[in-house]
Amino acid sequence: MSMNIVNTGRQRPKGVKLTTADATTIMPGPATDTVTRTLESLCYSCGTSTTLSIWLTDGTTSWYILNGESIAANTHTIIDNLHLIIPSGWSLWAEAGDADRIDILAVFAIQQD
Repeated sequence: MSMNIVNTGRQRPKGVKLTTADATTIMPGPATDTVTRTLESLCYSCGTSTTLSIWLTDGTTSWYILNGESIAANTHTIIDNLHLIIPSGWSLWAEAGDADRIDILAVFAIQQD
């Protein structure tokens, strides 16, 4: 099967403010296999110390990028060169230990097959 890439290298940022201590969807995965979303990098910034989890899930299985990581106050962190393909039906989620302490910016490459 050949793949025709449209808009190669197009990157789209998605910003999320974790306003609750509940799990929050950063980006739903593609509904079909005709679109490929690749998580290229994550940035997060923390005002007051808390914990942070970020993971990919299909609703049954979860793959953690961070799991209950302690985040110090007044920090800004970049996780670059991830190149994680989000399969059809999977989503990127985040959860902070406390509300209104962390902002996340995820950068995705979007390709249409």
